[in-house]
Amino acid sequence: MNTLNLFLFMMCMGLVQQAPAQHTTPIPKLFFMEPDAIRRPDGLTNYHIVTDAGRLGNVQKWLGNPWARWALITYSMAVSSSGKSPSDNKPTYYIALSKSETPSGIGFNIQGGNWVEPHPNQAYVILSESPGAFESQFLEETGRLVLKILRGGKSLPDSKMKLCLEEPNSPDRAAAFESGFVSHLRQAPNLLKNASDSSKTSIYQGTANQLLLSGEFHESFFLFMLSRDGKYLLPDSVEQRLKRSVNVVAKVMSAKKINADTPLLIDFVSHYVQTYPGESPPILDRLSEMSGWAFFKQQTDRGQMHNNVAKNPAVLYEMVGPQIRCEIPSKKMCFDVNTAGIETIKLIPGITSGEVEGFMKQRTNAPFKNAKEFRSRSGFGKRTMKQLKL
Repeated sequence: MNTLNLFLFMMCMGLVQQAPAQHTTPIPKLFFMEPDAIRRPDGLTNYHIVTDAGRLGNVQKWLGNPWARWALITYSMAVSSSGKSPSDNKPTYYIALSKSETPSGIGFNIQGGNWVEPHPNQAYVILSESPGAFESQFLEETGRLVLKILRGGKSLPDSKMKLCLEEPNSPDRAAAFESGFVSHLRQAPNLLKNASDSSKTSIYQGTANQLLLSGEFHESFFLFMLSRDGKYLLPDSVEQRLKRSVNVVAKVMSAKKINADTPLLIDFVSHYVQTYPGESPPILDRLSEMSGWAFFKQQTDRGQMHNNVAKNPAVLYEMVGPQIRCEIPSKKMCFDVNTAGIETIKLIPGITSGEVEGFMKQRTNAPFKNAKEFRSRSGFGKRTMKQLKL
C-alpha cells in the first residue's frame, strides 16, 4: 500500500465508532469511494477514495442506526467464515457511493493521481449517498454480498429451466434461499424489539419441493434460527446465532457442485445439526412443524425423528426431488412435475379426475426422481401422456 493509500486508510478508520459492548464481532474498517471517469482495459470499474470531510461526516451519522450495525458485523462474520480474515481480525469493507442498478460486486480498481491499485477479488457494495440507503437497504445488500463472499466471489447460479407458468414463488431453490437469507437479515434488528412474537410457528402448506421454492418459508426458518429464546432475546445471543448460521452457510456454499436446483436449505439444516448437534432437536422440530412434516416420509415421534437424523442425515432429503420440466405443446405452457399445483395438472387436455387424483397421491408418497420414473408411476394413461413433452 502506497503512502497516500495508507493516509486515506487511517482517515477512513475513524468513520466508525467503536461497537457497543453487546457486540462481540469486530466492526470492519471502511473505505468510501466513488466512480472515476477513467475506464481501464481490465474490465474493472475505477474508483477514487472520498476525502471530503463534509461528505464523510454525513456518512458517519448515517451509520449510527441498527441496520448499519448489523450489516457491518454480518460482513465481518462472512469474511471470517471464508477464512480470509486479516491478522488484526478486522476486515475492510469497501462502500461505493453511487447510483447504480448493480448493488454489489467483486473486483474494482482504486485510482489515485497517476497510480492505480487493483482489487480484482475484493467484495464491495454500492449505495446511494443518502441516509435511507444506509438503513435496511444496506443490510439487505450486505446479505447478498455475504453469499457472494462465501461462494468465493460467485453469485448463486440462475435456473436454466424457465417455467412457462407464472408462479408466485421463486423460480428455483437457489433464488428462494438467497431471498430468505437476505430478508431474514433485514428483520434481525427488529427481533430485539418484538422478541415475544419471534418464536411463533407459521405453518406452510405444500410439498417439500414446493416449500423449497418459497422465499417466505426460508425467511421464516432463518428467523427462527436467530430467535429461539422467544421474549428473552438478548443482542449477544442473536449475534452468536447469526455467527453460527453464517459459519454453516459458508460450509454449504463451499460445495463444489451447486446449481439452481440444489436444496440449499436442507443442506444448511444437515450441516448445522452435524456441526452443532446440541442444537439439533429444536431445529428439526421447527422444520417439521413449519412444513407439516413435508420433509419426512411420515410423521413420527419427535425423539425417533431426532435419532433418525442423527444416525443418517440423508433422511432429510427423502421427500426432495429435482425440478422436471414438462411441456404441454398444444397449450404452449409448461410446468415442473414435482411442484405444479392441482389446478395446473387439470389443464392437461383430456385428463380425467381419476388421473389427477392418482398423480397427486403418487407425488405425495414420494417425489419423482426423473422423467422416466414420472412416466412409469404418474398414473397418466397413454392418451394423456401423449399431450406431454418431457
